[in-house]
Amino acid sequence: MQLAVIGDVHGCNKSLNKLLNVLIKKFRVNSFYFVGDLIDRGQYSKEVIDTLLQLDSDKHFLLGNHEDMMLDFLNGESRYNNSLWLDNGGIYTLQSFMGSDFTKNNSHMQLSYTKIRAYFNNYMQFFNSFKEYVVIKMGDRKFLISHCGIYNFNKPPEKQYEDLSDTQKLQKYPYIWARNCDFSKKKYYDFIIIHGHTPLCSLGLTDNYKTPYINKNGKDIISVNLDTGCVYGYALSAMIIDEKGGFNFESVDCAE
Repeated sequence: MQLAVIGDVHGCNKSLNKLLNVLIKKFRVNSFYFVGDLIDRGQYSKEVIDTLLQLDSDKHFLLGNHEDMMLDFLNGESRYNNSLWLDNGGIYTLQSFMGSDFTKNNSHMQLSYTKIRAYFNNYMQFFNSFKEYVVIKMGDRKFLISHCGIYNFNKPPEKQYEDLSDTQKLQKYPYIWARNCDFSKKKYYDFIIIHGHTPLCSLGLTDNYKTPYINKNGKDIISVNLDTGCVYGYALSAMIIDEKGGFNFESVDCAE
């Protein structure tokens, strides 16, 4: 048995299909974990979701900050500034889901909120099913998978919300917004953290933006960052884990 964890897709459907084809044929992966941010920035968010809904495999989805901003906007929850999602690539998701109706009206502001929500109704159950984190054990290794990793290295997963502000709690800060893992040199209990969220091209930790970044402290693996910036023209990456906990990577160049 092998499973694959896939980094931030951000509406890059051609790249996603290219990577899935490799993982299924080359590695015979039949269980997939997605670290979130499937949508926004790229032009094909709806197509990405349709691809994944049609994927005939065991599949698990982690909540990204972009999905959370979208859900906040569509549900009128006001946990974020209402323009935050649109200003961070949400406008491209609207275009993808609304198609010619978006073009015809030139702007989302010319459509009522009810009409906007109608384009997403068939997908809301799917988006609402995303988890904040999952823990899996393969062989002697334990992996914690979430969109951004974790926030507090001194607290176990179930206590990450302790001592946070009300705003941080509402915005699920420890699992979808924090940026602590790439620079931490402290082992997080007995976990290897797998995450995305921060594209390698913005970190300055490596010269190879097309390969996932392994954060180590000596022999200890702290975390693995799978966001290789596909939507910025780099690559879409996956971490393949076997039944003994061994792992390797597969990346495909951006195909958009």
